[in-house]
Amino acid sequence: MQRCTPFIVLLTSLLFACSKAPERPAGATGQAGTTPEVTEKIKLGVIAKGTIHEFWLAVKAGAEAACAEQGVDMLWDGPSTETRHDEQRRILENMVSAGVKGIVIAPTSHEALVRPVESAVAGGVPVVVFDSNLDGESYISFVATDNKAGGKLAGKAIIERTGGTPQRLLMLRYTEGSGSTRAREAGFEEAVAETPGARLLESQFTSGTTEGAIDVATNMLNRYVVDGKLEVDGMFAANLPTTIGMMRALDRLAKQGVTVNVVAMGFDSSEELINGLKDDKIQGLIVQDPYGMGYTGVQTMLSYLRGEDVPRYIDTGVTLVTRPELDKPEIRKLLGLKD
Repeated sequence: MQRCTPFIVLLTSLLFACSKAPERPAGATGQAGTTPEVTEKIKLGVIAKGTIHEFWLAVKAGAEAACAEQGVDMLWDGPSTETRHDEQRRILENMVSAGVKGIVIAPTSHEALVRPVESAVAGGVPVVVFDSNLDGESYISFVATDNKAGGKLAGKAIIERTGGTPQRLLMLRYTEGSGSTRAREAGFEEAVAETPGARLLESQFTSGTTEGAIDVATNMLNRYVVDGKLEVDGMFAANLPTTIGMMRALDRLAKQGVTVNVVAMGFDSSEELINGLKDDKIQGLIVQDPYGMGYTGVQTMLSYLRGEDVPRYIDTGVTLVTRPELDKPEIRKLLGLKD
């Protein structure tokens, strides 16, 4: 038998050692790995709750900016409405089949998307969750507003502006199963519970659309009209469509001759809501940073793929905007308003 020379033994050892780079374990939740720097062109999937509302368009712009900076391709998609859990699940599965290296997703439900995300992670596709939390431990990081703090901020602001006691309050909820709005609603309820004399008269879920929110808000408000006056001091809506629905319903009552003296505050912003704030149809908006959310979600995934530590939770901030703040440069930038 022929004996190997030392040079051949050394060469064989080097080839074997370099044959495969170590991989991060499937299902890892933010611990540093040994994956080398991401140098090849990769593809990420970004899945929103929907693709229509201005909030999600701002998220898309932020995600696109982060991908462009890093030379990464992005697949963007979302269900036709924010209540179509099965449609979002199919989108996630299709992106896994398309060979994305990671997925950044805003789950339509904190429960319904648990198994699909776990399946993706088990198949070697890591997941960053943003905007709305997800039950379980399979995802890497959660990038979002502190939604409970935002809801509590709205509650305290409404109560402070209504003044006196008793304070009669209403809440327009979004849909059952939405993690982000559920937390906002809990924060609002906590603010009410901590305030002597404040009473939450009623709260109602909506269908997930602006039209549905208008209908629910109108029916709820009509129950508190007595002798041509709305017997309510304050009202809170949990997201963009519910806030628009609340504002339109209050405006319609006023145009019908009902005396409306309500401190109304909602979550998120749009051109219509900003105009409503200017016209005093609504008195405050709890504003997130959707652009920053999309940007940070993508950057967090890329950091993970490079083997870096990533926080389990990243707070993207929340701000109360009232009419006087609309001229402040930092607020205008947050709202996407041009000078």
